[in-house]
Amino acid sequence: MGSNLNSNEPQIKLSTSEKLKLEREMKHQIITFALMIFFTALAFLAIASDIIPASFAVPFILILAAVQVILQLYYLCT
Repeated sequence: MGSNLNSNEPQIKLSTSEKLKLEREMKHQIITFALMIFFTALAFLAIASDIIPASFAVPFILILAAVQVILQLYYLCT
């Protein structure tokens, strides 16, 4: 019974090239997610630990945000 739970849904057969394309897209998504987490953590740690002078804190955060936007657009277009 457990193996027939989705018997009403059609089964989709993917070709090898389609599987490779999906794997590449998943890899790009994971890399992008990891980079965004890294940049966000970098921003929090830099401000919380006072590594960045107070006068440069806002420009530093904006620079990191701009880098994130550029990376998001790059991975969106690839």
